Amino acid sequence: MAAAGPSSALVRLTFEAIGKAIERDEVWIAAAFYGQFGDGIQSMIDCQVTVDKKEDPKGDRVVLTFE
Repeated sequence: MAAAGPSSALVRLTFEAIGKAIERDEVWIAAAFYGQFGDGIQSMIDCQVTVDKKEDPKGDRVVLTFE
């Protein structure tokens, strides 16, 4: 998944797309968002996604940050 920033093309992220990227189903992703923010609408308009690598002895990890 490409990072979305001011100079990037518009990326439409859905719970399904995020779930596919991190190998979880869309219900799991939706529950994570609702658990943090309640039943309100979460906007991905003007959102920036940062992809980082976190080294781990058991295997490197991917860190996705949505701002």
